[in-house]
Amino acid sequence: MFTPFYNRTIRKMVVAFGTLFNNITMIRYNNNQQQEYERIKVPIVYGPKEKFIERITSDPDLTRSIANHLPRMSFELVGISYDASRKQVTTLKSFGSNSSAANSLKTQSVGVPYDFTFTLSLYVRNIEDGTQIVEQILPYFTPDYILSINLVDGIPETTKNIPFILDSVDSNIDYEGDFTTTRMIIWTLNFTAKGYFFGPLSDAKIIMRRNDGSGIGGANVRFYIQNSDTSLQKVYVNSLTGSGTFKDGESIRVTGKQTIGTVYSWIANTNIIANTSTLIAKDLTDPLNIGDEVNGDETNARYIVSTLGDTYYTLARTETYQNPLSANGVGDFGFTTNIFEFPNA
Repeated sequence: MFTPFYNRTIRKMVVAFGTLFNNITMIRYNNNQQQEYERIKVPIVYGPKEKFIERITSDPDLTRSIANHLPRMSFELVGISYDASRKQVTTLKSFGSNSSAANSLKTQSVGVPYDFTFTLSLYVRNIEDGTQIVEQILPYFTPDYILSINLVDGIPETTKNIPFILDSVDSNIDYEGDFTTTRMIIWTLNFTAKGYFFGPLSDAKIIMRRNDGSGIGGANVRFYIQNSDTSLQKVYVNSLTGSGTFKDGESIRVTGKQTIGTVYSWIANTNIIANTSTLIAKDLTDPLNIGDEVNGDETNARYIVSTLGDTYYTLARTETYQNPLSANGVGDFGFTTNIFEFPNA
């Protein structure tokens, strides 16, 4: 059950979330709000808010000001929880190409839905800086922002459009301290990302191909009938032990017995065995046996049964294969279905 694997799902979700906010720029203007005099690209790091505040405010040499550290942003993954509302059928599979083995695929169970909870913290010196940065974020979340993430390498179906939902926005102004202490304004934005976890990869054969790689054959479904059933029976006769050609639908009878029936099909020289032909009879009063001499009422054909057909043989067969035949199981393709009935099944 616990096969070692690592899809780096949590890492990918964290990196994707941080990437959303790694290109925010703040501009400061003069008093009339018309002329730009400073442009700052707001740095973002991963870490808890409490420790990040401590890092900003710590100044053992008393030589630096908080204003020199701000604005800044930090984010953190604060929780992961199962989302039952998005559960899919457990038996569903995802498929991808397998470059290490011919005529095979990589397969994986369908993703298990989990919610990832993130907190984004924004630290600024004054209210104007904070509102400017927040306004660069909020218009993109309505309340979600969709980001396409490849959660498992090599499996196209695991590339998911992940919604990052903005749950809440809060601000807090630090008024504590004396008149020499520079205040710090903290904005906190909470998000929920609708992600998935995937299990280990495994190899799977492409059932749409034969072992010879011809690309034909596909998935076959057969319907069998027992050969001893008197409603339909296949036997083989030795062509050297008789003569004539049976006619489909003519009545037949067995010499020295009360067995009668009707010819369903006569296939001369089937080449399964040398000098062998196939007789398929129906509506028999008794099953045919080896050594029985079968006579045709209309054609006067007569042969001795040399071999009985298989205990069970195919009454009908459906064959389904990919269309086009060059499909490899990864891209889009359709199917062609053929139905074959007895005796050609």
